[in-house]
Amino acid sequence: MQVLTRYLIRTLLPPFGFALFALSCLMSTGFVLFGLIEESARFEYSLGLMLQIVWLRLPEMLGYTLPMAMLMGTLLAVSRLSDDHEVLALRSSGMSLWQMLWPLLAFSLLITGLALGLKEWVAAPATWQARQLLHAAQHDDIKLARHQRHLLMKEMGPEGLRSLIYAANASGQNLEQVVIQRFEQQTLQTVIQARQAHFEGQTWRFYDGHMLQLNHNAPASVHFKTYILPLPDTITTLLNEARGPEEMNQQELAAFIKTLDASGQDTRALKLRWHQKWALPMTAPVFCLWGAGMGLRSLRGAGQGLGITLLLILIYYLLMSIGTALGDRGELPPWLGAWSPVLISSMLGLGLISWRNQH
Repeated sequence: MQVLTRYLIRTLLPPFGFALFALSCLMSTGFVLFGLIEESARFEYSLGLMLQIVWLRLPEMLGYTLPMAMLMGTLLAVSRLSDDHEVLALRSSGMSLWQMLWPLLAFSLLITGLALGLKEWVAAPATWQARQLLHAAQHDDIKLARHQRHLLMKEMGPEGLRSLIYAANASGQNLEQVVIQRFEQQTLQTVIQARQAHFEGQTWRFYDGHMLQLNHNAPASVHFKTYILPLPDTITTLLNEARGPEEMNQQELAAFIKTLDASGQDTRALKLRWHQKWALPMTAPVFCLWGAGMGLRSLRGAGQGLGITLLLILIYYLLMSIGTALGDRGELPPWLGAWSPVLISSMLGLGLISWRNQH
């Protein structure tokens, strides 16, 4: 069995390497390089910067193409074994198709681990660095500010709601057209309105506004030019955090989701992206099943294998798009929206292999 395992892995490695190279070139060209070329006419990117961006985005592309390469590599390897009647010889010796596939599935699990590690420790910081470089080239400034319109957040405490904060515009450490409602024991006590607010240290400084104090006697309104008020750190974190889910690793994204939850924000989409960080690498063994099942039929060459690979990938990403849309709208739990394409594809792959094994 060890001899067979080594032979199957040696058979798989050349087409897997070819598939990884071809698909990585396609992904990097289509999703990175073409976009840079279009933007270069406007921002006059240098050739060195464009090459640096492509290099920094390469780990992200590899995170996607490793499972795809597993599909195409398995498809071509099994097709070659089938064309040379080696599959028939092994089946004639009493070996089931499942026994033949175990070495390939074990290799696909290694690819899953590699893709997870690549996306977690390399791709996320590299993608963030690439975005910073592009922003610097476009704005002559390496700082990437986060801008939000109609920002609405709430602060919760042990006794319940503490504050409701609204700003017409929020950018970096500044708020414009601010309204804050402060509560004590679930009762509205203070309303603050200000033209602008700016973060200084652990406090916010409000400019040109008024404060309405509510009590059981008579409300009191006070106008101010400046007013200093401590606000929770969660608000500062929200305004300063400019990275997207693909630019954060799992730990950073989980911490950001926790911050948003504490501020009353809708985190369904981010929770779904967190689950997808696990689900996408797990497509490698699923694609291995698909590739083996489809590879048992004769292929006319690597070109046909690439075409079948792209078709199967399109089917999978159609399932993923449907799951993502349903999860974002709340019609599916975030975990199910992320994992449903993997579960459905796994059942299809297992069914295909079982059918091939019986015929």
